[in-house]
Amino acid sequence: MDRIEWSERPAVKSPLVVCAFKGWNDAGEAATAALAFLIDSFDATEVGRIDPEEFYDFTAVRPTVRLSEGRTRVIEWPENSIHAAQVTGAEHDLLLVQGTEPSLRWGQFTGMVVDAARELDAHMVIT
Repeated sequence: MDRIEWSERPAVKSPLVVCAFKGWNDAGEAATAALAFLIDSFDATEVGRIDPEEFYDFTAVRPTVRLSEGRTRVIEWPENSIHAAQVTGAEHDLLLVQGTEPSLRWGQFTGMVVDAARELDAHMVIT
């Protein structure tokens, strides 16, 4: 799990890992919107990020620039974040992975997500 930058190790109970990525297979943004709904509904906490550097072709998936407070330019890179939610009364908690689908090294990317799921004793991974 070294390429995952953990802000804190999630204390989750046999989590269901749900992944949704922006890209060609996110028809009408249905998957990413559903995951955003879960993050909001369960008040999930961001616990980690996946370093984007080795997984994106930045000529194809470009960073964007926005103005902050009308003056400062902020570069927003493609990213993937991991949120944890404890679900009261449920058998499983949630680990929610959201972001932009990688354009490079899919095998390493998915392996990293699967390794994290195993280390956190995930019950199931849903994509």
